[in-house]
Amino acid sequence: MHDEPYLEDLINRAQQHIQLLGDFDVTETTSFTEQACRALTSLWDIFQHLSYHGRARGGLAGIVGISKSVLLLTDGRVGPAFDSEVRRQLEIGYILSANEWINALCTVSQDIQEFEANNQTTLQQAVPDMYADLNSGRIYDMALGPGE
Repeated sequence: MHDEPYLEDLINRAQQHIQLLGDFDVTETTSFTEQACRALTSLWDIFQHLSYHGRARGGLAGIVGISKSVLLLTDGRVGPAFDSEVRRQLEIGYILSANEWINALCTVSQDIQEFEANNQTTLQQAVPDMYADLNSGRIYDMALGPGE
């Protein structure tokens, strides 16, 4: 129903960058290496093509589509998805570039670290057992995102 790229094309283009983030953990400041930040920037560039004609940003996807795609493809290691509720709770505006996204992920990392220090527990230990095997970005997404 629309010209290329198709979702499968974007996922295939993203694979090498996703693999570079195999050890990424949003709770760890050390995860934000130069290599990881380059991979995140590349993923931004790839997944902004999720959208097509008629959308805002000249047909390019915005932060919600991009961050949700990366959250899903990294099995929750890179997260949250930056929907309006997450951004509101973090008191950050709309994210317009890969650098702003990376900065927002650093804000998330700091927030999680503060939570863990203040509560003397990890994020995984603070959730019900049925969610403890989820990666931190996904847990954070569930905690701050929309829903009950």
